[in-house]
Formats: sequence, C-alpha cells, structure tokens
Amino acid sequence: MQLPRRLILVPMTLFALQVAPLAAQEASPTFEDDVTPIFAGNCIACHAEAAQSGLDLRTVESILKGGMSGPAVVPGKSSESLLMMKVESGDMPPGLSRLADTQIGIIRDWIDKTLGAKEELKASAAGAVP
Repeated sequence: MQLPRRLILVPMTLFALQVAPLAAQEASPTFEDDVTPIFAGNCIACHAEAAQSGLDLRTVESILKGGMSGPAVVPGKSSESLLMMKVESGDMPPGLSRLADTQIGIIRDWIDKTLGAKEELKASAAGAVP
C-alpha cells in the first residue's frame, strides 16, 4: 500500500523548515561575503590606502597587523578587540552614522568564530607531529 503523497511531503517540509534556520545560525561569517560590505560602506573611506591611524580595513592581514594602536582584532576574542570596542561604543564610524546592531553582530561573530577557528587550526597545525 502506498501512502498519499501529502503524508510524506508535509513532515519532510516541516523538518526542512526547522533545520534550515539552525544551519544558518551555525554558519560563520566570512570576510569577503559578510564583513567587507560593512567596511566598504562605512569604514574604507578613511581606513584604506592612506589609512587613518595606520589601520587598513581592506584585508584580513592588514586588520590583524593593525595600526598605530596595535592589532585591530584579537582572533577569537571580540571582547578584547579594539575594533569591537570602537564600533560598540559608537566611536567608529565617526559622526552620526552608527553601525546597525546586526552589522556589529556580524563583525563580532567573524572575530569570534571565523578568526578564532583559523587561529585554532594554526595552533593545532603548529603542534602537529609530521
């Protein structure tokens, strides 16, 4: 006996609707897709080639290097990152345009999850026995 199609499709659809948001929450933001657009629209005018404070926000490498105040981020530790302190306090970007909470959250997640995971990989690779 074959079950009606609806009896199969409805539970599958409900399952997919429950799992999809979980998968989206688990995904770590990437610099290219998630962080660069925020920086491009709010920061790059001052923090690019002729960077204010010596901080260039165009590449991960230059962000890790930092500027006159030292590294802009501490991988895996947004709460210790100067960049987060500046955007959360509203000091950056200057003026009336503050980053939206969602944008701040994306940058925080990128520092904590994406950069943190990369640092863990480097550490484990450095400690690996060939």
